[in-house]
Amino acid sequence: MREQKGLSQEHLAEAAGLDRSFTSLVERGIQSPNIVVLLKIAHVLGVPAADIVALTESMVAARSSHDFPERNSAESKPLS
Repeated sequence: MREQKGLSQEHLAEAAGLDRSFTSLVERGIQSPNIVVLLKIAHVLGVPAADIVALTESMVAARSSHDFPERNSAESKPLS
């Protein structure tokens, strides 16, 4: 989303009052922002915070289906 807006991590971090290394950790899913930070990032990006949450949800779901394909398989059988 940041790259689509043509912003560098440095610019986003500076405009939101954050450290660039923190924004990198957030983008890589290593660190999670609190609600205040999420709102600051959304403001700088010019998008509703809900859009960032929705994008994150879809990325997590994609990772989960990749890492644990049996969870999404119609053929999966219960463990007994």
